[in-house]
Amino acid sequence: MDTQILEQIGLERAEIKAYLALIESGLTTTGLLVKKSGIPSSRIYLILQQLVEKGLVSYTIVRNTKYFKAQDPKRLYEFIDSQKKLLSEKENELSKIISDLKQKQLIAEKLEKKEQKVQTFEGISGIKTALENVLNILKKGDEFIVFGSPRIGSEKLHGFFNDFHKRRANKGIKYKIIYNSDAKEFGEERKMYKLTEVRFLPKGMNTPSVSWIFKDYIALVVFSDEPVAMVIKNKQMVDSFMTYFKFMWGLCNP
Repeated sequence: MDTQILEQIGLERAEIKAYLALIESGLTTTGLLVKKSGIPSSRIYLILQQLVEKGLVSYTIVRNTKYFKAQDPKRLYEFIDSQKKLLSEKENELSKIISDLKQKQLIAEKLEKKEQKVQTFEGISGIKTALENVLNILKKGDEFIVFGSPRIGSEKLHGFFNDFHKRRANKGIKYKIIYNSDAKEFGEERKMYKLTEVRFLPKGMNTPSVSWIFKDYIALVVFSDEPVAMVIKNKQMVDSFMTYFKFMWGLCNP
């Protein structure tokens, strides 16, 4: 017999085993029921009590021995009705707190907007995801500022960078970058793209990390054995980094 429907209406598997064993056995004791159902004797009384509470089993005491009997299977309809009623009551209770939960959520969202947002992206795939986010955030006429691009970053992402800058230029996003002196060949290649300005740090003045500036975001990127990018949304930090970038831009070689 397929008993899946009995599970779906809210009966536990052990309850189903006990109930079916009682259906087939008629009035019986727990000892016989344990053998027929396979339910351990340590659990049988608890399971039977649950079935009694659900109105599916009754019992009688004869000479100090408790005998159990399954009720008419049609009582399962009544059990379903009781479950419907219980769900309806829970739905009413839930509706009372939904509005309160929504208010709490709105307050949390407002606080979140006020707070500094930080996201961390790990590995080469994470760096690519962070760059895709840059393209999603910036619009035509916006600027993408990069300071201190080391050679290792260009080597690890050379193919991706070429595709990224084609899409960036086609979208009308301006690009200014200061390369480390050891990445000059990559900077010269980047000059070929539209809306792109490239400069180089003086020889020997290299940075181990990269800074991206876009809209209200600043990203700190390190190309170590396991590359990582930390993206921060903070207007004050962006303004501070832009001041430094403009100063260095004037000192760097075209």
